[in-house]
Amino acid sequence: KKLTAKYTKEYRLIARSKLFDGKWYLEHNPDLDPKKIDPIEHFLEHGWKEGRECTPYFDCKAYARNHPEAEENGMNPLVHRLRRKHIQKNTPFRMLLLWASNCNWFKRNVIVMCDCVFEPQALPLDNYTFFRHLMSVKDKEIKGYYILNKENNQYRIIKKKYKQHIIGFTSKYNPFFCLKILFLTFKMRYVLDAFDVSKKMWRNIFLESKNIDSIFTQHGITFFKPDFIRPHVYGQENFCKATICNDMEGEIFIQRGEMKPENLIKSGLFRWDLIHDCSKDQSEKCIFIYFTHRFYLHKQKNPETSNYFKNIVKLLEDKELTTFMKQHHVSFKIALHHTLLEYVDVDDIPNVTFLKEEEIGEMKNRASMLITDYSSMCFEFLLQNKPVIFYRLDEKEFNDSKLDCKYSPNIAESDKYLFNVVRTQQAVSDMCKKYISSDFKLEEDAKEKAGKFFYYKTNICSRFLSYLKEHW
Repeated sequence: KKLTAKYTKEYRLIARSKLFDGKWYLEHNPDLDPKKIDPIEHFLEHGWKEGRECTPYFDCKAYARNHPEAEENGMNPLVHRLRRKHIQKNTPFRMLLLWASNCNWFKRNVIVMCDCVFEPQALPLDNYTFFRHLMSVKDKEIKGYYILNKENNQYRIIKKKYKQHIIGFTSKYNPFFCLKILFLTFKMRYVLDAFDVSKKMWRNIFLESKNIDSIFTQHGITFFKPDFIRPHVYGQENFCKATICNDMEGEIFIQRGEMKPENLIKSGLFRWDLIHDCSKDQSEKCIFIYFTHRFYLHKQKNPETSNYFKNIVKLLEDKELTTFMKQHHVSFKIALHHTLLEYVDVDDIPNVTFLKEEEIGEMKNRASMLITDYSSMCFEFLLQNKPVIFYRLDEKEFNDSKLDCKYSPNIAESDKYLFNVVRTQQAVSDMCKKYISSDFKLEEDAKEKAGKFFYYKTNICSRFLSYLKEHW
């Protein structure tokens, strides 16, 4: 029978989208006769009402739960989603990119990677680590490109080394940048994104491409800030797949991001491949202090006078502790989160010397212990079986801040998966002395807890590259 005019529009909308796979639909619904049924037509008229799924990349039931207005209007969840996105993103350049992403003129052998494109002060890290691995492998069948902000301090050095494989970013409206991306889109197979960059630039057309998979490769935010994971942010509405480091993260992506289990890639953070413990080789050992970003500090006229910094200084000036440390040839090293440098003048914090951003990577290997609050850097130390002290130095201010609690409303729940969680400077001091006396040996029960955070500890990049090749 012929489709009505209404269904004709919806039919075309679904047919152009990656979010419906006719072959997959028929394979997973064996009761349907492929010789007699048009899968799109069946899904439009009956399938979604019968609870049938349409693709590995879209969960109709979960979408309907989060968008009750679709069900109230009797609208197919997939059609509702596609129309909503179509209205928001139907720009000429985006439509051109979408056409190029579905075009089959060229062999698709390109991987595009990006990290902190909109944060030029941050160091290229996770996806850049994978990019370097890909370039070192020298696989002639695969070409890698890395997007890097031209204002980044490392841009010239990296551009000189990798030349045409580095795509300089100044603005998403820059015509030369747009033409480069358009050209690559014809040959693109994977986009690796650690910060939702592709959504900010092109509203992530790659989820609607039948040829390109967009993969969220993370930056270590999931465990401490689970509410960052939502369907339209780091979730199934914005990425085809996501990497996870452990089962706990998997549950977060499934429950909060509506990701299907088959779209979760067991992996780890690419930067873990850069870890090599050299703390035992240091004549003078050090304890690294690194606390995470705070939104509430941005609203304060003098953030340097907040408890966040007062307690840091108090720890560094603890005479009893520092004397004990000198006797054992141990010192403190401290760095400030790069986002705080935008509105905190470190010169106004007396008697404290902060490490530069480019020195932080070295500290992960050199330091014998870490003191932090909720930084994902803790995993780099736990990966090496190094002690970590989780110091809640400004718990009241953090809990009173709506912005800080927005994505971590139940942050205290993370404590049950951790160890060495303390809330006073004296407790930190006592714990430091204990670990210094034991030559920074991590307890067995702590090692057991730490082990649950990792599927793999080594060869993260090579494992991930093997996955891409298997699913090419």
